Amino acid sequence: MSIMGDDDVDSKITISVGDRTWAIFPDDLLETCWTDALDSNCEVCGQDFDPPNQPPIRTFSLEPQTEEGIEAFYVDLTADARARLKSFNNPEFSESERNRFAGFINFGPNDFIHQDDAPTLIAIRFRNRHLKCIKEKGVQYIPVSHAWDEEISVAHLSKVASDEAKELVFEEALGILAAVAERQVDRFQVSAELWYDYVSVPQWNSGVQKRLLVQLPEIFASVDTSLIYLDDVRYGTLKCIASDILDEEWTRQYDDELKLSHLEYFYDAYWHKRMWCALEYGHCNDPWMLTEDYHIVSLNNDPNLKHSIVDMNYIIMRPFIAQIDKESAWIRSRMGLKFSGMLRKEPGLTFGEVWELIASRQCRDDRDRYLAIASFLDLASYEILCTALETKSPDEFCIWVWTTALERGDCTPLLLVRDLWPRIDGAQWVTGRTFINPEMYGLGGQVHSASGFLVSTFNHSLKLCLQSVGKIERVIFKQIFGTEEDAFEDILELALSCDSRWSATDFFNAIDCILPLRSRRVIRPLPLQPFRELAEIDPDLTQKLQLHFMSDISDSARTKYEAKDLIKLFRIHSENGELETGRLLALKQFQSHVTTFYSVAVAAVRCHGCHLEFPFHVEISGRPSSTAEVYRFPGLQYYNTLSDGVGIIVSDGRIVGRMIYGTPACDCDQMMEVELR
Repeated sequence: MSIMGDDDVDSKITISVGDRTWAIFPDDLLETCWTDALDSNCEVCGQDFDPPNQPPIRTFSLEPQTEEGIEAFYVDLTADARARLKSFNNPEFSESERNRFAGFINFGPNDFIHQDDAPTLIAIRFRNRHLKCIKEKGVQYIPVSHAWDEEISVAHLSKVASDEAKELVFEEALGILAAVAERQVDRFQVSAELWYDYVSVPQWNSGVQKRLLVQLPEIFASVDTSLIYLDDVRYGTLKCIASDILDEEWTRQYDDELKLSHLEYFYDAYWHKRMWCALEYGHCNDPWMLTEDYHIVSLNNDPNLKHSIVDMNYIIMRPFIAQIDKESAWIRSRMGLKFSGMLRKEPGLTFGEVWELIASRQCRDDRDRYLAIASFLDLASYEILCTALETKSPDEFCIWVWTTALERGDCTPLLLVRDLWPRIDGAQWVTGRTFINPEMYGLGGQVHSASGFLVSTFNHSLKLCLQSVGKIERVIFKQIFGTEEDAFEDILELALSCDSRWSATDFFNAIDCILPLRSRRVIRPLPLQPFRELAEIDPDLTQKLQLHFMSDISDSARTKYEAKDLIKLFRIHSENGELETGRLLALKQFQSHVTTFYSVAVAAVRCHGCHLEFPFHVEISGRPSSTAEVYRFPGLQYYNTLSDGVGIIVSDGRIVGRMIYGTPACDCDQMMEVELR
């Protein structure tokens, strides 16, 4: 069927845009919306749209045909469909009675009057506006964030719509309009305007569609209210998650188990798995949820819920809350609604954090991932971003995003694990062009930025100003995560192999650098007491350490006995105490959720200033060459690193590893220019 003229009485939908009105069949709605049929001048300023610069923000709403408002919508429904909709939303019905209607609000062609002399099925008004006009006039609409159906994706790519795709566009648009009209609270009214990309974006006009992708964050950020459409989560799931917790212990345990199963189902929703949905939600102001059975629920304060969706994770996770690091990006990327939302307002949001968020979600186009990263970080204006997207190849656009982030002082692009994945020719310091993994970062949010960090580029090579740590002399690749005795002996072996004699204090500092202890917010070296205070606790501390330096630990029973005291005093032991955790266990816990693709090792690094060797915990790709150097970003710290302990390992102009616990071991402070190719 095709778009019909104004005089065709068999048409079932009235479409209005500007001063034009015409009628179409329901299955022509997709083609009408995805082509240029709805083009018009801006409703605010009256000017036309220059698609390369200002694509139209197209909203749509019900246009009542009678004074009864929503009854204009009812009049074209069959009696059965009208009864279902009204009963579903009737406040006089009990919850059990309302539940009988759940899932039956999806309207199909058989739900509408088909007589030739019937009134038009429904009237929809489309409005086109510039985004700047929307902001200037304070126009309010409700953008809908949702995951695409496969049939729609196929129609978008092939530019051929199947019957299933046509039906989906019609039913979904109509169902959302009906749900919003029926909510009758806050901004959800009969006259509410929606932005829903199934009908608001001309998907077969690639130029306009790509420009609207760039504007996607502002489309959601420019208005007060948004809808999160979970088309595979029912209202009953949310009710169970947010219900009261009973006082009886056995009932509470059962209740928690039930809630947890529903919470898992909630987070398994397809919406949580899509990258564009994460970007949209990250820019929402007041998100409301639209369920599969067309309930609209507030994520902040809905009177129908005892607890908000935002708070429900604490209810469910209270037995484990002490083990959750809320600041860590890996939790945020997996828990979605709990730790995300308005990410653009978080100070110090880094490339690495956004990488984790994006990498854990699905996306069809690799270039879109970098567009999303640029949007999250506000790397450039709309015009600059569009120009870069349209004039650069996928490789060049990837390099541009990395370089722009670095020029803003964000060091995390250089701290991503890079080992087996393809690099970009001529820019080996860039990784993840065709492969992106959330476990390639793992350092958490930024605590302190780097000082004196300068970056410049030339022909895709990168020049940095970094603090020299020194040259790697040798690396111990032993399993540092064995027993506490193994860890102690590994560090001691490194101490005994150094050509410069270590003092007891040097050995103590080495333990701090190699096995840091993670506190509640950031990793910090422990024991909390300085060496002097530890010596007061154990008067024989210095003697015990000297004994180790002079003895062969494998042949000395006394040395092994003394080692147990030192392991306990230095908190190397892996016993999980009530207040503190041993160094070894703390490091194991951190590594358990950040699976590094580097080898974890201890490197002996010789400082170029004092020419002394010092040990550092490093993550490195294979055995380094004789030219491998370690450089530090002065002052830089993330939640999962030590303060002033973050750096990279460079060999022949390529990054081959990183250092995250490498605090200064001497007073030398040599800044050097480092070139990456």
